[in-house]
Amino acid sequence: MISRRQLSCGLLAFCALPATPAFAHREKATVSEVVWSEADGFLYATHKFHMHQTEVSLFKAGITHSAKFESLRARAELALYVEENFKLSTLGGDPIVLEVLGAEIEGRDVYVYQQAALKAAPDGLIVSCNLMRSFIPDQINHVDVKIGGETKSLAFRSTDGPKEVSF
Repeated sequence: MISRRQLSCGLLAFCALPATPAFAHREKATVSEVVWSEADGFLYATHKFHMHQTEVSLFKAGITHSAKFESLRARAELALYVEENFKLSTLGGDPIVLEVLGAEIEGRDVYVYQQAALKAAPDGLIVSCNLMRSFIPDQINHVDVKIGGETKSLAFRSTDGPKEVSF
């Protein structure tokens, strides 16, 4: 039988062991949210990137002039890259032109904002999201579409083409 003293010594010895560092890899992913605003008749798209991963990846791919998004030019290059690689269309195939509003840094993330004025809420969308997938093979792009109080989620991997959501 183990005495109280042996148990206490064993627990103290265990607690004195050096902590083993935990290593985790950040998922190579973006998160985009497309939201219909009934109040003002706009479809808004917000794209969230992990700043350091995106800075380095876009610089290595030759898309940005700098590996730091502190410069306005680098954020503008990111916004133009998003404009080229994130597309929306109606279910009938008509393109929805998204206007870039800007890009900003918040903490460890960088955001790109887009909008499109529409006459009415779309009954669905065709979404194409090719962000960083051409040069990061295991990149996953998550897109949440929120229209009329309902949310549909999409994930783009590897060579996925456009995907459709209906409401």
